[in-house]
Amino acid sequence: MSNFLIPNRPPRKKVRSIDEIIAEEKRKKAQKPKKGNLPEAEPEPENPDITGSIDFSIQKISEGYRVSGIQYQKKFCTYDFAENVLPRKNQEKHADRALNAKKDDFIAASAPLVYSVCKTLNQNKDSKQKSLVEKARKSLNKIIGPGKPWIHTLSRAVYKTRGLDEVIHDYKQKKQYSKQAKLVGPDDYITKQETQAESTIKAVFDTNDSMQEINNVFQWITDKNSYVYRINSTPDSEQVRAVVLGVFSNDYFVINSYININYVRPAFGVRRKKFSTGNEGSE
Repeated sequence: MSNFLIPNRPPRKKVRSIDEIIAEEKRKKAQKPKKGNLPEAEPEPENPDITGSIDFSIQKISEGYRVSGIQYQKKFCTYDFAENVLPRKNQEKHADRALNAKKDDFIAASAPLVYSVCKTLNQNKDSKQKSLVEKARKSLNKIIGPGKPWIHTLSRAVYKTRGLDEVIHDYKQKKQYSKQAKLVGPDDYITKQETQAESTIKAVFDTNDSMQEINNVFQWITDKNSYVYRINSTPDSEQVRAVVLGVFSNDYFVINSYININYVRPAFGVRRKKFSTGNEGSE
């Protein structure tokens, strides 16, 4: 008897019942997103080639500059900032003046607002308005740059005897708020890892930006690296200090949460610009 080679047969396909087919169709239909209820797409990564904010604009006004597209307290806002600093006062009197200010008065800014103004200009330094942005940068350099007195802000640090410390922003204003964080630590450049400045600086500026990003912003304004001053260890009794900003002895830009609240200093003057069009975030 001859030996015949029988080729391997392909496996038989499993025959599905009508119930299995109906169940499969129902499963597919359930997984298909309904129109108008689509899942949110993941945000696209930032394009490093795109500079500036789509809402950004800047114009020269008689007292200083008007800047639109400032991201502050989760809104895009327009603020005027004055070329000349506000007269010297202690922090309490700066806060009282701000609380009782008239509509068109310039008032002292909180530390987060100072940072937001500087950051917005830095982000748009290569925009179509780069020439005017550069003039505004030079104006800011004359306020917080070398050779100028440190400025008061409406932010103050509260060093606790236990637990987390506190930074109060918009001190004594209607929308005063605070951030809890560890503030104590060594004085040094904020970008040095051993300084452990992240908790302090993020609370002072109410931001999630990295130390390098913050350093880059103020370096662009002042041509100096940023340095933190603070109480170095947990105090025996609660300590309340003012947050002030400025350049120390032409060496570095100081983010200082150590200064006595009663010291008399000038302030960075800002004025919120409101519009009736609804484009601006309301107070």
